[in-house]
Amino acid sequence: MRNNILKALIILLSQLKVNAQYNTLYQHYYTPVSGQALPVITLYPNPAMQELVLQGDESIRSVNVFNMLGQAQNIVRKENNKLDISSLKSGTYLIDIKTEKQRAKSKFVKE
Repeated sequence: MRNNILKALIILLSQLKVNAQYNTLYQHYYTPVSGQALPVITLYPNPAMQELVLQGDESIRSVNVFNMLGQAQNIVRKENNKLDISSLKSGTYLIDIKTEKQRAKSKFVKE
């Protein structure tokens, strides 16, 4: 079961487009004119040390963070869509963000 979940997360993450400075997550829908994917949520800085900031057009309902073994991590969600990640160990983490209309997944690095 755990392997299936990890495989599914890896597939989803491989389908996301990410820019270099900020992680801008894209859903799988396109504008009719340009054919470009529409950005949903931006998370920064990446890599991060203390806080991770989430920015988007829609209200964020929930945020879940997982280590690379698929284990849920306890994080504190602050006001203004900031996440306190200071309690996490250094490494790479998966993040699952749900808004009212959409869901986005990505990864970030904790220094």
